[in-house]
Amino acid sequence: MVSLEMVVRNDTGTICLCAVSRIDNVASLLHAKLKAIAFGMEITKENSFSSILIESDSLLVIKEIMKNKESFYQWECIISDIHEMSLEFRHYSFSHIRRTGNVCAHNVAKLPCVLGNHIVRRNSIPHNLCNPDFIS
Repeated sequence: MVSLEMVVRNDTGTICLCAVSRIDNVASLLHAKLKAIAFGMEITKENSFSSILIESDSLLVIKEIMKNKESFYQWECIISDIHEMSLEFRHYSFSHIRRTGNVCAHNVAKLPCVLGNHIVRRNSIPHNLCNPDFIS
């Protein structure tokens, strides 16, 4: 079982939405990172955001997505889905960040969630998850 987590920040950097999902049958870290991006894009679209900046601490995943051509990885279908979903946003971009820059998303994974479900928090984000003053 793996956790897929995502965080949405507004243009001032304030966190306005976070979500976590638990899934199984994930074969590799690359698979999990791609599923997390797809999950984040789905939740973002469902919550009516029109622009998106997708950040991942996996440089390989970002490079594969940004190639904008067929991937030879076994997870090409997820990469293709990500490309299709990105077209639903007015503005979108993909960026690599260091793992230390992804602390909030990793803390969101601590939200209680059962396998096969997801939790979305909008405007009720626990301060200890995403407030740098409370993160240990």
